[in-house]
Amino acid sequence: MYKNYFKMRWNVMKLKKRFMVLLSVLTLSSTIIPLTTVSATANPVISFNANTNATNVSPLLFGGNHRYYKNGIGMYDSVNQQVYPDFENSYNDIGLKTMRYPGGTIANLFQWQRGVGNGNNTNPDSGLPQIHGKTFAPEISDFDLDAALKFSEDTGTEMTYMYNMGNGNPTDAANLVQYLNGTNTSNPYVQLRISNGHPAPYNINYFEIGNETYLGYQKYWLNGIPAGQDYQNYYVNGGTISFTKQPVVLKGDWSSLNNKYSSTGAAGQQVYVAYGPVTAGTDAVYVDNTAWTKVATFAGYGPNDPVYQLDNNSGLIRFGNGVNGKIPPAGAAITVSYSSYHFGYKDYITAMKSVDPSIKVLSNLHDGKTIAALAAANVAYDGMSIHPYTVNQNRTLSLVDYYKATMSQVGATLYEVNNLQRILKNEPLSGGIVYPSEYGLGQDSHINESKNYQLGLGSALITAKYQFNFIQNGVPVAAKHSMIDDWATNDTLGNGPAAIFNSNNIPGSSYNFSQSATAQMFKLLVNMTGSVALDAPTIQNIPTYTPPGTNPKPVNSLNAVATKDANGDLYVLVMNEDPTNDYATNLNIANYAPGASAAVWKLGEGLALDQLNPSGQAPVVVNQVSMIPVSGSSFTYTFPAHTLTAIKLTGSIVLPSDGSTAHYKLDETSGSIAADSSGNNLNGTISSTGGTATWVSQGKTGGALDLAPIGTSTFGDYFIKIPNFFDPAATDFTMAAWVKLDQASNAGSNQTIFAQEGSSGRSILYRDVNSGQLRSYLGGVTSMSTGTIPTGTWTHVALVKSGSNLQFYINGVLDSTRTATTQSSTGDFRIGAHKSPSVTSANWNGVIDEVHLSKKALTAAEISNLYNVTP
Repeated sequence: MYKNYFKMRWNVMKLKKRFMVLLSVLTLSSTIIPLTTVSATANPVISFNANTNATNVSPLLFGGNHRYYKNGIGMYDSVNQQVYPDFENSYNDIGLKTMRYPGGTIANLFQWQRGVGNGNNTNPDSGLPQIHGKTFAPEISDFDLDAALKFSEDTGTEMTYMYNMGNGNPTDAANLVQYLNGTNTSNPYVQLRISNGHPAPYNINYFEIGNETYLGYQKYWLNGIPAGQDYQNYYVNGGTISFTKQPVVLKGDWSSLNNKYSSTGAAGQQVYVAYGPVTAGTDAVYVDNTAWTKVATFAGYGPNDPVYQLDNNSGLIRFGNGVNGKIPPAGAAITVSYSSYHFGYKDYITAMKSVDPSIKVLSNLHDGKTIAALAAANVAYDGMSIHPYTVNQNRTLSLVDYYKATMSQVGATLYEVNNLQRILKNEPLSGGIVYPSEYGLGQDSHINESKNYQLGLGSALITAKYQFNFIQNGVPVAAKHSMIDDWATNDTLGNGPAAIFNSNNIPGSSYNFSQSATAQMFKLLVNMTGSVALDAPTIQNIPTYTPPGTNPKPVNSLNAVATKDANGDLYVLVMNEDPTNDYATNLNIANYAPGASAAVWKLGEGLALDQLNPSGQAPVVVNQVSMIPVSGSSFTYTFPAHTLTAIKLTGSIVLPSDGSTAHYKLDETSGSIAADSSGNNLNGTISSTGGTATWVSQGKTGGALDLAPIGTSTFGDYFIKIPNFFDPAATDFTMAAWVKLDQASNAGSNQTIFAQEGSSGRSILYRDVNSGQLRSYLGGVTSMSTGTIPTGTWTHVALVKSGSNLQFYINGVLDSTRTATTQSSTGDFRIGAHKSPSVTSANWNGVIDEVHLSKKALTAAEISNLYNVTP
C-alpha cells in the first residue's frame, strides 16, 4: 500500500509544473478594506491583512552552503590561521545567519576528527587529509571544523552540519554530537573540545545524514547492495553490502577507486578496504587478479609467500616485508572482495539523539520510497533535506528569454519543496522539517554570451523568488549554493563563480571578496524582513509574461510577501519579475495605520539582467535606499521591471471594531495561551487540571492541542477557556474546528467539543459516545446530526445557528438542519470540556486544531472553505 501510495504522490509532485494557489472565500480573521471594481486594464492591486499571523520567519533562511576545501575556497589565511579580515567584514556587511558545513558532494567523505585539533593528544587523526567526495583525491584544508566553528561564532552564524554517511557510522556521529554539544566533562570527546580551547558547547541544531544519496556517484557503500533492491530501504535500515575486486585505497587518498591501486613495491605496504568494516570470512585480496592468502601473522612465511593480514574492524590490509611475506610487485593492481554491514538512518538518529535529544537529524533522501521505508520501520524522524535546483536551459537563448525561462521554472521547483512539506506534515512519524540545504540555478547555468550569469542580477532575483516561498511557507532553514567560490577557476562540480561571495585572489585588495548580486539580495532581506509572515497577500489584475518554449503558460509578473516585527512595523516585499515593464500598483493594507513615510530598498532598477559586481572593483549591483511619502493604508507605488523592492512601514496595528470573530490556529509549542490570530485579541487560556493539555507539532495544519485524561479518569478541568464575546440566544453564530478523537470515553460518557460556562451555559457541541453522532444541548434541548465522528481520524465539525435553524456540518458538508432552541448565556466559552466535567459529560479525548468562532452564521460555501483551505 505504501509503495503505490507514495509512488503516485511523488509522480504527481514531479509532474507538477506550477503552484496551485487556493484563495479563501472567507477571511474570518480580518476586516478587508473594500476594493474598487477592477478590470483588465486597471492597476494591479496587492492586498494583505496586518492582523494575521501565518507563520514565524526563521532568520536561518538567510545563508549558504559552505565548503571546507581549498581553505574554504580562499577565505581562510593558512599562514596566519584566521579568516581573512576583508572577507569577514564583507560577510558581516551582508548579515547572513546560517552556514552549511562541511559542504555537499565534496564533503560526503569528510571525517570530523581529522578536522579538529589534538589538544590533549587523544586524536591521532587530527590534520590527516580529507577525501574529496567526487574525485576521491586527498584534500588538505586549514578551514577545518574548528576553524569553521570559530567563524560561525565570531559572525553570529548558526552552522548546520552534513554528516558523512558515505564512510561514517552511528557511533562516530554520536561522538561528533558530543564534541559539538556535549556537556558531560567526563566524556572523552567533550574533553577533546575543551582541550582544543572551547569549554562551552557549540549547540549545533541541524544535522543531515549524507548528501544527494539518490545520485549514483554519491551512494558510496550503497552501490554494493544486492541487485534489484531499493537503496532507500538500505539507507533507512542498513544492511549487508558486497563488493567484488574493488581497488584498495590509502587512508588519506581514495583516488584509486577511479581506476586501480598500483603497488609501490615497498616493504610492509598498508592499504585499506574503502567501505569497511569487513564481515569475517568474506574477504579475498587479489594482486594482479591472483588471490593471496590471509594469515594471522607473517611469522614463518618466506619472501615468496603471497599472504596478507586484515583488521576486519578498520579494513586495514597489511603485506609482508619481503622477508616474512611477499611484497606485491611494483605496479601490480591490488583489489579486494568483501562483504560489510552498514547501519542506516534509523541507527544514526537513535545514536545522535541519545547524546542530545534536542537536535534535528534529517534524512537527505526525500522520495516516496524513503518515506514508506521509514513508516514501515516505525522510525520517528525530524524531517528531510532537499536540493531544489532549476534545470539548465538552452544556452542559445537571448538574455531576456533565458531569464524568463529560468524564472518561470522556479515555480515547479518550489512545488517539490511545498509538496514535501505537505506530505511530511501528514506523516505521523515525521517532525515535518523540510530543509533546502542547496538550491538555486542549476550548476553551470548560463547563456553562451554571459558565462557569469549566475553571479548577476537575474540569479539574485531567482534566489529571491525561492526566498519569498520559504518565508510564506514557514521553511525553518535554507542554504543557497554556494557561500563562496574562486572567481578564476572552476571546481569539479560545475561552474566556479556561482556563489554569494567570490574570492578574487588579490589579498589586501579593498574588493578582494566580491559580493555578488545575490549577496546584495540577502542584505535586503536581512534588513527588510520581519519575524512573522502575514497571510499570503492577494493580487488582483496581476500582469503576466510569457516564457519561451512550446505552448508556454503565462507566468505572474508580481510576487509579494508581507511580514511584521515585534514593534508592529510592516515589511512588504514585492518582486516585479517582468524583464521590461514597470507596474504602478495599488497597495491595500487592512487593519493598519502607517506613518507618513516609509523606507524603501530596491535591487536591480535600471540594470542589465546579467549585470554583476566585477572582480576586484567597486560593486555595481547594490541596494538603493530611499524614503517615500505614504498617504495612508492604501497607496500606489510603481515597481520597476526585474527589480526586488522592500517597503518598511512604521505604524500600528488597528484592531477590527466589531470583534465578531476568533481564530485559534493552535500552533504554539509551549505556554498556557492559545493566541487569537484574528486580531480581536480574544486569546484563550489553557487549563490542565485533572488531565493534560499538551502542545503537539502534528496537527491538521501546523501544531495542535492534545487533550488527554490522566489514568482511567475521562474527565477533568483541562480545556481552552475563551472570553465571551456573544450571547448564543441573541445572535447567529458559528463554531467550527478540526478534531481527532484518540479513543472513545467510557460507556455513557459524551465527549465535549464546545461548551459555555455559567448557570445557563450548555454543551453547545459534543460527540455522543454511544452513536458517535454530533449533538447539541443548546437551550436545554438535544439536537443531533445524522453522520458520525470516528476515532483516530481528523474530522472537520461545525455548528451554525442561523435564525431559527441549527445546522450540523461534517467535513465541510451540511449534514442536517434542526430547530434551534436557545437560552441567554454570557458565560465564557470552553473548547474541549463541559462547564462541569463529569462521568456523563467528559472532555474531548484527543487533538483539536484550527478553531473558528464567529458572531454570524456562515454560509455553506464559507464552511466548505474552512474545510478545504486546510492542507
